[in-house]
Amino acid sequence: MPLLVEISLVVIMAWMIAGWLLPEQQREGMNKAQAPHGVAMTLPDMAALLAAPLFGKLPDRTNQAKKPKPVPVIRSRMAVKLLGTVVAGKDSAAIVKLGTEPTETVFFVGDTVQPGAVLKEVQAAWVVIDHNGTLERISLDKNSPLMQASPPARLAPAPQTRQVILPQRHHGF
Repeated sequence: MPLLVEISLVVIMAWMIAGWLLPEQQREGMNKAQAPHGVAMTLPDMAALLAAPLFGKLPDRTNQAKKPKPVPVIRSRMAVKLLGTVVAGKDSAAIVKLGTEPTETVFFVGDTVQPGAVLKEVQAAWVVIDHNGTLERISLDKNSPLMQASPPARLAPAPQTRQVILPQRHHGF
């Protein structure tokens, strides 16, 4: 079996060397003889090859939808006092006091606070209400205990203690 492999490799090498050593004119004549009649062998256009997208077609950026401009939020004139917020994604809530009512009410995002006023967004210190198509902001009172509360304290790591065991001394009595 190894003898067959050696002979095959020698034949392939001889064929490659013959291809390098043959004059260009003889190779062209061989190619024409091998090509079917009426078909011309030409190289592809390099400009077309370079213009072809290798990794797919690029998206057309001229027709992309423009991002909407941010809508200005004004300070609300509604008779609503923000007492507290719970920021929890789509489950966020606002604790408010409506007008002169003595009780607090909890509203979740999407709830109607007053006729024509819907709670849109809840943040730690303010909420945004869509009041008849106008976005209005209601902030916590600056004197509110929630606004003055310090951030939660971080616990310091417990000091590492080492236990030292002293060898016992034997007193010979």
